[in-house]
Amino acid sequence: MLDRWKSAKLQQIATPCLVIDSQIVRQNLETLQQYARQYNLLVRPHAKTHKCATIARKQMERGAYGVCCAKPGEAIAL
Repeated sequence: MLDRWKSAKLQQIATPCLVIDSQIVRQNLETLQQYARQYNLLVRPHAKTHKCATIARKQMERGAYGVCCAKPGEAIAL
């Protein structure tokens, strides 16, 4: 849950706007890669889930085998 300070700051953001908790994203990326290493799996997440080049890059920095795209436009954007 957001505390009052965060809530006040969020009210000042023009919408639509993507707002993420970077600590939680980092934790999720690490958890997925730890699982993959534990079971000797190659991870190739789908870009459709985030459509964000920065997140795709972070996934690959942590060991993702690549990033999957459904359309050429998604691949170009990444």
